[in-house]
Amino acid sequence: MLHQGKLQDWDPIQGTGFLQQEKAGPLIRICSCSFRKKPNQLKDGDQIFFQMEVDLQGKPIAVLAYKAGQCFAPDPAFKRPLLSSLLFQQLLSVLVTMSILAWLGYQFFFLA
Repeated sequence: MLHQGKLQDWDPIQGTGFLQQEKAGPLIRICSCSFRKKPNQLKDGDQIFFQMEVDLQGKPIAVLAYKAGQCFAPDPAFKRPLLSSLLFQQLLSVLVTMSILAWLGYQFFFLA
């Protein structure tokens, strides 16, 4: 579920701060590694969209966060193989097939 909050007590050196939810609730800890794509600059009062998880101590933390107005491409669900790798695979399979046929032909004509 996507939540919205305002950034508070942001420390740019440590890359940590807290989010105050729009709805009543506890402060949510956030660090710079929680952002999908880290914004160029963060400051107190910035609107942040985020999802919540619970850390090992049972406290809520923000994950998959992004700054309001920030544009980013969604993660592709499926990556197609590169054309170069596909061509290489085809070439390799042709070479292996030709090698096997040449070996079989050698066996048939010279050893029979």
